[in-house]
Amino acid sequence: TDVITFPGFQGPEEVRAAMEKSEIYLVTSDRKEGWGAVVNEAMNSGCAVVTDHMIGAAPWLIRQGENGRMYRDGEEQELFQTVERLLRDPGECRRLGENAQQTIVGEWNARTAAERLIELCRKMKFLPEMSEEQEIPDAGQDVMQDITTPAPVIPQLWNDGPCSPAPVIPERSMYRRINSEQ
Repeated sequence: TDVITFPGFQGPEEVRAAMEKSEIYLVTSDRKEGWGAVVNEAMNSGCAVVTDHMIGAAPWLIRQGENGRMYRDGEEQELFQTVERLLRDPGECRRLGENAQQTIVGEWNARTAAERLIELCRKMKFLPEMSEEQEIPDAGQDVMQDITTPAPVIPQLWNDGPCSPAPVIPERSMYRRINSEQ
């Protein structure tokens, strides 16, 4: 009780302020969570994130043991042991939090996502190629392909981060990823 609080409902500002003061952030939702933007927010706040492996963001944002920890869905003992390890090793907790923050600040951020989306749209010919001096076309200008033209193949430009490939990850593969890096 001296390290864990259950404050009840909090508004977005209070949640973010609590994250900024926290060292560990538990995300115990499951596959019904969708992406789970709270994972991004906690990482950006420098928390050591411990998350259920089924949350949508987990396999894309968490690099097991490098910038956070995933535990297998429904494995409460695994969750307990992971958190206990972080409570007993403040240096490890701090290292995960710092790496988590760097992941968001350096890669998984709005600017990177926007730049990559624009580049991807240009490569797919949805936007015209532009020189540095040109301005972005007005919304009224028709820069989209004719809908009768077949869509181009989506190029793979990045291996990680926004606009990188996002294949469906079989649950067994996630278990192997978690277990191999425990």
